[in-house]
Amino acid sequence: MPAWQISYGSQPPTPDPYAAEPWQRPVDWLPLPAIQPGEQKLVGLVAIYPGEGNVLAVRAAGNYTVDWGDGTVEHVNSPAQTIRRHQEWFGNSLYGPGDRFWITAASNTSWQQRIEGTFLVYRNGNRLSASDYRIEENGGNVELVLTTPLPSGGYSYFYGSWSWGETVIEPIKAEHRYSYNTVSAASRCSRGYRQVIVTIMPQAGANLTMVDLSPRHSSISQDDASAPWLDLALNLPRAEGGASIVFCGYERYSTYDYLGSVERITIHDAGGASNFGWLLYYAGALRVFQLHRAEALEEMDGMFCYCHALEHVQLPPLPHVTTASEAFYECTSLRQLNLEGMASLSDASYLVYGCNLLKQLRLAGITSLTSLEWACQEAPELERVWIEDAEALESTANLFYNCRSLRQVVISGAERIEQMGGMFQYCSALEIAPELHTAEVVDMHEMFAYCTSLRHVPQYDTANVTTMESMFSGCQALETIPPFDTRKVTTMRWMFSSCTTLSRLPRLDLRAVETMEGMFSGCYGLITVPLLNTEAVQTMTYTFSGCYGLMNLPALPVGNVSDFNGVFSSCVGLAWAPLQGIATTISFWGCALSKAAILTIFQNLAYVSNGQSIDVGSNSGTNELSTADLAVATGKGWTVLY
Repeated sequence: MPAWQISYGSQPPTPDPYAAEPWQRPVDWLPLPAIQPGEQKLVGLVAIYPGEGNVLAVRAAGNYTVDWGDGTVEHVNSPAQTIRRHQEWFGNSLYGPGDRFWITAASNTSWQQRIEGTFLVYRNGNRLSASDYRIEENGGNVELVLTTPLPSGGYSYFYGSWSWGETVIEPIKAEHRYSYNTVSAASRCSRGYRQVIVTIMPQAGANLTMVDLSPRHSSISQDDASAPWLDLALNLPRAEGGASIVFCGYERYSTYDYLGSVERITIHDAGGASNFGWLLYYAGALRVFQLHRAEALEEMDGMFCYCHALEHVQLPPLPHVTTASEAFYECTSLRQLNLEGMASLSDASYLVYGCNLLKQLRLAGITSLTSLEWACQEAPELERVWIEDAEALESTANLFYNCRSLRQVVISGAERIEQMGGMFQYCSALEIAPELHTAEVVDMHEMFAYCTSLRHVPQYDTANVTTMESMFSGCQALETIPPFDTRKVTTMRWMFSSCTTLSRLPRLDLRAVETMEGMFSGCYGLITVPLLNTEAVQTMTYTFSGCYGLMNLPALPVGNVSDFNGVFSSCVGLAWAPLQGIATTISFWGCALSKAAILTIFQNLAYVSNGQSIDVGSNSGTNELSTADLAVATGKGWTVLY
């Protein structure tokens, strides 16, 4: 494909060429009743299959009514406030006569809510009586104090627990069994099932503060279960904080109960619900999700994880969302995604990991986000990305790892980025590197590694970069780079390895570089390099290995290099390499050095005394060397191999 014309700062075009075909609701599905503004209601279409195994369960807080859709109406009364008990554990080891140890912090809310008389303590598996210890708060800590010190030289392992109570209104489960034969035959769908409309509403004078569709019917005993919901709409303006809207039991109840059949979900108002973490985990048939209002929403971790059929997502600005890690993890049918107004977002790791068909992504208004590390990893079809208003962004490390179709990236308002290591690694379709603000960047290792189509790189500000290790490794189409400021770079290991088209380089400042290991390894098209200040370099193993076309080198100062292993391996065309101050064993075997070139190398050798050797075998000038020529090297303490 031809290179894309990039206009930095532009907006996504409309209409979007990547938009998926809109989902069509089956014409023979029963229509859902409308939900009026302010109404507290859930309505859902449920499939009823032939046979007697049709069961459904729901859970809600507040006095509510369930119309099961088959003529059965159930009124459920929730209890008043109750105490939900939890247990917290501690453990510690003592050697010798210690008499006290830390249990928890005095500010621990579970400690403050502990239930009296539930404190249990064990020593080496034996329960202690209440007279064997006391509990004290000491300087912000809670400590267990033994009334009898331990014997000297002994080992004791203490563990224990206390119970604490959370004041809640427990949601009450309602469940129902359907008979296929009593459900209207007129509701039969072409897919082979009959249908009912289930409605959940508060009773008169009550509020619906929590709805949960994940509970199992009491007749189900297997480890996971899927409820036969097909189409859902809900309005919960009085929802209270936390997970007050629950579709999957994975996060809240540690069960794999999920909505495996639902194809569309519409949430008009989520009220005070703040946690949508893992909300639709493994909702594998979900095609469309629409959220119109969720002003209190804070957590979206794993919200659509493994929603493999998801094609359309509509979200409003969500200014209070702080975490969206793995939110769209392996949504393998999603083609485009637009997230904006997430001013509080602080964690977007693995945001679209494994979204195999995602073509276009826009993140806007992420003013608090400091890291986008791994956010788009393994999105092989992702072509265009807009990241806007990212003023707090500090790291884009591995952001587009293995996004093999990426061609266009626009990042605006991001002037604090320090980490770009691996940012475009394996982006094999990227031909033109994007304009980026890099003045604060310190790490560019593997930034463009294996971008096999990369031809052009802009003049980035690299004044603060300290590592460029493998920065362009495997960039087979790259011919040259701009004259980057490399004064602070300390490592260039494998920086250009396998850049097979690289033919020329600007003069780089290597004053701080300590290792050039494999820096030009496999650069078949490289003929020469400019004079580089390599005085600080200590390692040059495999620096020019496999550079078949390399013909000459300048007088590089290499007096501090301690390892030349494989430095000129397979450099069959190298005819001139007047390195200055070689002080450790080195091999030029199999190069194309003339007698004059070899003598120049001998003359530039440092004096040594530790048995260093220099191998000049299989060069065109080797057989012309006289005893006097060899003496130039041997007189400096070298052993000449040829």
